[in-house]
Amino acid sequence: MKKNEKLMYTNERGESIEMSWFSRLICKEFSDELSVSYNTIKNANQDGETLVSQTFDTRPITIDCFYQVDHQSAEFERKLKRIFNPRLKGTLKHITEEIERDINVKLESIPIFKHDGGYGTLMLDFVAHAPFWQDVPRTEYLAFVEAALSFPLTFIGGMSFGIRRNSLVSNIDNVGDVDCGFKVTFKASGGTVSNPYIKKGDKYIRLNYEMQKGDLITVDMLGQSPVIYLNEQKDSTILKRKETEFFNLDVGLNEVEYNAERNVTNLDVIVTYRPQYL
Repeated sequence: MKKNEKLMYTNERGESIEMSWFSRLICKEFSDELSVSYNTIKNANQDGETLVSQTFDTRPITIDCFYQVDHQSAEFERKLKRIFNPRLKGTLKHITEEIERDINVKLESIPIFKHDGGYGTLMLDFVAHAPFWQDVPRTEYLAFVEAALSFPLTFIGGMSFGIRRNSLVSNIDNVGDVDCGFKVTFKASGGTVSNPYIKKGDKYIRLNYEMQKGDLITVDMLGQSPVIYLNEQKDSTILKRKETEFFNLDVGLNEVEYNAERNVTNLDVIVTYRPQYL
């Protein structure tokens, strides 16, 4: 591990520990790998096989650490056991001068400490069931009023001045190595909006709801399964299921379009996504 790199592990209780050349827990070596499983079929008298599909396996991650043994080592090791608890989910963050990425992990065993020559050693074995490293969240404002003018006075009645993008079509650049999910938020900021939707190609995510001013609808596809929120409460009944086909953002440019059956100019549309890396 280079001296300009560091790892940060945080468990689901919010307890964190840094591993780098400049922390008490020094990272000597950091390695991960990602293998692929192939699904094939073979017919009688066929040379070779026919590839049907391929999937990435879980990602094993190994971190080899050491620390200086002193009169506080017992307390420090107790702290490490509490943080690196295999019962707890955690997030491992990898930070360099160029990147900051993280991945959700689980410990495969409890920490085992060894002492030799005034130093303690610790090897950590993680597994990432969702195998891709994720970038920091990125946000695209597909429809949003941008402030354009300012005045040294206040207008009674809440008058505002700004510029709204006049195109319903936007290009979202997924710079990652694989396709990724996203979260889209519809907000009726200017007044009522009827049945908003977002599409890519011939795939639509359609909603069946008469939005009043201030209403907020979020379709979250960042996890394993899509979740629909109406004003921050789960509500899948507002989804037009027969007309909806969920989609991911492909690697590269994605042409995405939003619209509504009525009053689309009252609508703010915000997309959040996290590029994923091998």
